[in-house]
Amino acid sequence: YTPAEVHRIGLLDIRLFNMDRHGGNILVKRLGARQYRLVPIDHGFVLPDSVDGTELWFEWMTWPQARQPFDADTLRYVQERVSIEEDARLLRQMGIREPCVATLIRSTALLKRAAARGLTLHQIGAMLCRREPERPSLLE
Repeated sequence: YTPAEVHRIGLLDIRLFNMDRHGGNILVKRLGARQYRLVPIDHGFVLPDSVDGTELWFEWMTWPQARQPFDADTLRYVQERVSIEEDARLLRQMGIREPCVATLIRSTALLKRAAARGLTLHQIGAMLCRREPERPSLLE
């Protein structure tokens, strides 16, 4: 899979603080001979009320593509197209509870700042994940 393919799933997972991204929740769709697309599925555990005490892990953290830098198109998308304010407004219009909207705001703000500083998807994910169950993540 290309880095861009993995990065797309990672961006979604970080923004939504997806607490259930494991290998069984990523489909591999065959497009043709030796061509595949990753399709994230099962978004039932996203936007928790709080990130405190959350044991979070993303399957893609173990993939080498997550350690590669974002390409120019991905960086432009994150900086220019991702709007924290617009996304928060849409969630509120859909009746999503405010603590869950706050989770999106925090995780997306972290993503935007970290990507602008040249951090990789893996480095950003590591800020959200607990390395040891009793120690808070950097985001916490």
